[in-house]
Order: sequence, then structure tokens, then C-alpha cells
Amino acid sequence: MSFPPTGSRCYGDEGIIDLGPYMQEALEYVVDIILLYGQFPRPSIVERPQFDLYEWLENMEHDLREFAFAMTLDLDRFRHSEILDAWREKVRGRLMDELANSSMVLDEAERLREGAT
Repeated sequence: MSFPPTGSRCYGDEGIIDLGPYMQEALEYVVDIILLYGQFPRPSIVERPQFDLYEWLENMEHDLREFAFAMTLDLDRFRHSEILDAWREKVRGRLMDELANSSMVLDEAERLREGAT
């Protein structure tokens, strides 16, 4: 039995649809929304979150949990600090690795593909 390649979806008679060209853009969009709103999709009364940043960070090592705390601080001196920027990049990298082939990203890639046709 062969499986469709990563970044593809299988649709009965339509066969395999390659979402590869849209995967990177979809991944970046999903991660940006998570970092901006703390969840994906963005907060809504209609949709429940598929991903919660703070729950995810609770399962990470101590330094990434500190990132969650730092993000909640409402102090201007921390908003543009190099330390916070470094944590944000570390979390962004982890999210990019972990969510690369997730259903959220595949759904978003499919949405992008449909918008392009």
C-alpha cells in the first residue's frame, strides 16, 4: 500500500491533490496567527481553537514556559527586549517544526489552493 506524499490529500475519484506549493505559506500563516492571538484559528465565538499556545507551552521545558509569562506582561520595557525576541524566535521555530504537516496547515494550504484557482 502506498500513501500520498506529505503535503498531499487524497480525494476519491479526484486522486491525489498536491498541496506542496502552498504548504510553506500555510505554515507561516498558522504560526503567525498562533503567536499573535495565542491560538488557531484566531479567537471567535463560532469556532473552537484547534491549537492553544499556552497549553502547548505548559508541556515545554521551563524556559519556554517563561516565554508564556513574558508574553502576558504589559510592560513596555519587555515588549521589544532582545530576550523576548529570542524566546519568540525559539517558540516560532518549534511551532514551525511541530506543525509542519498538521491538519491545520493542510486545511490552510487547501484554502490557499482553492483561492488560487
